[in-house]
Amino acid sequence: MKKDTKRKNLKENIAVLKDNLVVDRLNAIEWIVLGVLLLLITLTLYYSDNMVMFLNYYWINEGLFRKGSVALLGNNRLPYGVVQQWFCELWILPINLIQRFWKFEIANTVTVTWFKLSMAVPMALCMSEMVKVGEILGIKKDRVKWMLILFCSTILVVLPVFHIAQSDILYAYISMVGIRAFLNDDKKKFIFFFALAISCKVLAIIVFIPLLLLREKRILYIIRDGILGISLFLVERVWYKLIDKIDMFITGRDHQLTAQKDTVVDGVTTKVTVTLDQANTDFFSHFYHKSLFFEFPAIRKGYVASFLVVLFVLLCIWCYTKHKEDTKEWNHVTVYAVSVAWLIFFINASPSPYWIVAMYPFVFLLIFMKQDCIKTNLLLTNAFTLTMFLVYVMNTDWVYGGPCNLDFLIFKGLLKEGHDSVNGPSVARYLNNFGVDSVMNVVVGICFAVSLAFIVINHHKVRVDDRIGEQEEKKLFHGFTIWQICILAVWYVVNVWVVQRW
Repeated sequence: MKKDTKRKNLKENIAVLKDNLVVDRLNAIEWIVLGVLLLLITLTLYYSDNMVMFLNYYWINEGLFRKGSVALLGNNRLPYGVVQQWFCELWILPINLIQRFWKFEIANTVTVTWFKLSMAVPMALCMSEMVKVGEILGIKKDRVKWMLILFCSTILVVLPVFHIAQSDILYAYISMVGIRAFLNDDKKKFIFFFALAISCKVLAIIVFIPLLLLREKRILYIIRDGILGISLFLVERVWYKLIDKIDMFITGRDHQLTAQKDTVVDGVTTKVTVTLDQANTDFFSHFYHKSLFFEFPAIRKGYVASFLVVLFVLLCIWCYTKHKEDTKEWNHVTVYAVSVAWLIFFINASPSPYWIVAMYPFVFLLIFMKQDCIKTNLLLTNAFTLTMFLVYVMNTDWVYGGPCNLDFLIFKGLLKEGHDSVNGPSVARYLNNFGVDSVMNVVVGICFAVSLAFIVINHHKVRVDDRIGEQEEKKLFHGFTIWQICILAVWYVVNVWVVQRW
């Protein structure tokens, strides 16, 4: 009887899943092939950041079990806030508990796979939130299904979540909840969820500020709400100090932890010891200066202006001048402002190559709001994604297609004896042999151009009509879905083939 009930529940859950995701039989096959690819990437492609992050949280949890340490309540050992810390500490907790009864090497194939699976949860929640926001925006149910599979098969979504498995999808999801609150005119929830997102990674402030200026025109209220939005990030700094004091009282140990930092003096690189506070300050400072790298002469001789700052301030001014008159237009302006804010950042700030996943949920919502030019938008998005991905492969060659990509996981046996996971074979090295590095200025130019085209075409007052019917549109969606899945498959095969060679 129980087996029949379980079987019935399983069938009902599968039916609900199909109803939420699948458009037709071919689309079901596309989802299955994509699912297999995502599973392969999760089980076989490795990058160290995820493991380093979770091993750190493992030892923080161990501090509670072994010495009664309360450092798991909040600490500055990594440059992430308490929201991300608590999520990861809870995720790693089963490993800590199993270790109490069965001793094993913490970093092994099973545990590293478990670490990576953590980001599949916020990914699923982000997809669910995209559905909810899509409903508010008036996107039809079948179109939402196409939006989800196109989003899930985009290479710069798949690899950050299922290969790199860094936590950027977490604040992308929380930001999406904040956007839904914004569209529902729920100011308190909007500020609350963006405070959580900014805690995860301060990058979320890039979309919080334009949204705040869209919503509020009173200067003192903007200042107040802005402070509330970053309040958790600020409070955390004090919270960490308090927890350190309590921890020192409980364990009797001084928790002024240190880190090693490379310093270059007269061309010679040496390692120096700094406090974690200083290490985190240096981390933020590094990305701050890198994001302001692209400059042009302005105002007065000897001074330069940052492209990122100029474009972002122009966006903020535009947001401040907008007022809600028509709900449909307002919703479009909201999603447009968020998408443009992210796009401005990623084409001007030279950030880490996996952060970009935070942009794509909003980009796809914007694409499916602009029904008349969906073909043009998908072409532009693919051109941007593939050129930006090539930039990442060539410029950060240790990440995508890097020599460590098969370590720890189930394909580690393919690595030949003497494989060097730091200086070994990489996809970028093979591409350089074909002279790809000599045309990267063209690739970057295309990437920048399609970004600008996307910004112009998706303005709510710009009209672009692709003139395609319903049947042609369905073929279009199938075509782009199959194309994106093929790109993923080709990259996966190339990645595995290159890295296992010596």
